[in-house]
Amino acid sequence: MPNCKVCGKAVTSGCVLHTECMEEAALTLAEIICDKYCRWPRESRSAEALEARCDCCEIIKTLLPDL
Repeated sequence: MPNCKVCGKAVTSGCVLHTECMEEAALTLAEIICDKYCRWPRESRSAEALEARCDCCEIIKTLLPDL
């Protein structure tokens, strides 16, 4: 039985979404968060600094754990 990624307790049922649909929804949400709410694109002086910041972003790690 799989465990919850948040609390670690056993999950009695799996997610009822196609993997592709879930990935698309996560990418859409990440794009909205990054484009409208993230302050780092406005504050970063270089693409390298922004990429380093994005690589350690907890929101993106949660939404897109495989990246």
